[in-house]
Amino acid sequence: MRASSVAPRPVEWLWRPYFPLGKISVVAGQMGQAKSLLTAWLAAYTTPHGVIMLSAEDDPADTIRPRLEAAQADLYAVEISSEATLNAVALAKLCDEVGDVRLITVDPIQAYLPSSVNAWKGQDVRLALEPIRQLAAERSLAVVLIQHLNRRADGEPLARIADSQGVPQLARSVCIWGPDPSDPNGDHGTAKVLSRVKGNLAPSSKASATFTIAERTVSGNLTVPVLVRGADAEITPDDVIADHETRTARDEAVEWLRDLLIDGPIAAKDVQRQARDVGISERTLRRAKVTLHVVSESNRDDSGITAWTWRLDHLYTPGHLGHVGHLGHVGKVAKDAKAAHMASLINGEAA
Repeated sequence: MRASSVAPRPVEWLWRPYFPLGKISVVAGQMGQAKSLLTAWLAAYTTPHGVIMLSAEDDPADTIRPRLEAAQADLYAVEISSEATLNAVALAKLCDEVGDVRLITVDPIQAYLPSSVNAWKGQDVRLALEPIRQLAAERSLAVVLIQHLNRRADGEPLARIADSQGVPQLARSVCIWGPDPSDPNGDHGTAKVLSRVKGNLAPSSKASATFTIAERTVSGNLTVPVLVRGADAEITPDDVIADHETRTARDEAVEWLRDLLIDGPIAAKDVQRQARDVGISERTLRRAKVTLHVVSESNRDDSGITAWTWRLDHLYTPGHLGHVGHLGHVGKVAKDAKAAHMASLINGEAA
């Protein structure tokens, strides 16, 4: 196919910038974080267009249907599929029966891969999902695959997605779902966040979607949980996957770095040395630098770059940082270090 024969067209969206139509997307989160509530919310968001839901972990009668009603979905537009594996032919037939299908959710993807597919092998997973990708493209619908996160305590968000990386690699949009870092109840709280970690088709954005778990009474006098959409907030995927200890360390590093740079630029090597002296890891310092929008600037002479300095971006006002605990020793050290730095400058000028 020659490029000249291809007619250009804009990307269409089920929900911009999270879930494009005609593509596969992924939502990954820890177990017990209400990912299935998100699929019910997405179904309600999509109806009255058709929706097909594959769910291996929830019962249609006592869980899925009540949650759809609580989310105010058009129940006649939602097909709860009994398919045991991902089968593009069967799903295409269901699309014809339901009509005007815009969304297929698969919760979780691991439960629907054929037994012949090794979930740890990227090539196997990509081959298994290729017919589904083609179905999404041909029907201009969004396929949202739910995945779990592994239990690693460190690593980038994409590396935390369980099993093969073949699924997030194939997906055009990958989101992390989990607790809002500002919720004092942490993983057990009602505040949740959907944060985009990979998005090939929309500009990068620091905004993430927030939700709160509420309760509603539905048919049969059942009280069921439901997601209520909140305002966007500046929350990163790193914030969402971080445990309380990691999050507290990041928040303290943010305050330490802000105090250190508040009166003006400091040589990057001095900042890094002082961070090591107070026990802030290189990774945590890097996250704090990104959170504060710290600007790196080079001082040049005729021979090229001589040194780098860090300074605060005074045009940037820090947004959502989550819960910041007691700063204690780290905050005091930042102020003492800043005072010592200023004193050294004064003494140097006097000399």
